[in-house]
Amino acid sequence: MARESENVIGNTRIVGQEQLQKFQENLGKVMRDPFQDMTKSVQERAETYDIVKDRDLQGDGRNLVREENPNPLFRAGQSNRVWGELYKRKWISELSKEMPTIAFHASIQHSFGKGAVINLLRQFAKLHKDRQQVDISYSNR
Repeated sequence: MARESENVIGNTRIVGQEQLQKFQENLGKVMRDPFQDMTKSVQERAETYDIVKDRDLQGDGRNLVREENPNPLFRAGQSNRVWGELYKRKWISELSKEMPTIAFHASIQHSFGKGAVINLLRQFAKLHKDRQQVDISYSNR
């Protein structure tokens, strides 16, 4: 059988009967009103609070008013995906004023607008049955 070290128990203190009764009374009060301790600390802090020393309230007021950028693109969000979508929409609206325009992005993993291009080519084929060849331009703006 292994012998335990004498230091296992650590610091101990003998409590008398009066101290035990006082502890039980205080514990009973806390059990009846659990917020007593919390309200006591709040009241103590409220008595010592000084509004002049509060760093959260101090400031020169320069950052309180900010000018909003009038560009509607800046109101949307910050993700690159959102910005890319907004710029794509803006370019389509600008280019559509001059000529019919669709958005297309060719990629092996994700080909954006492939269906729209195929549908456009089908429409050209139906509209220009009399022609053998139709020229389609590509703009990389």
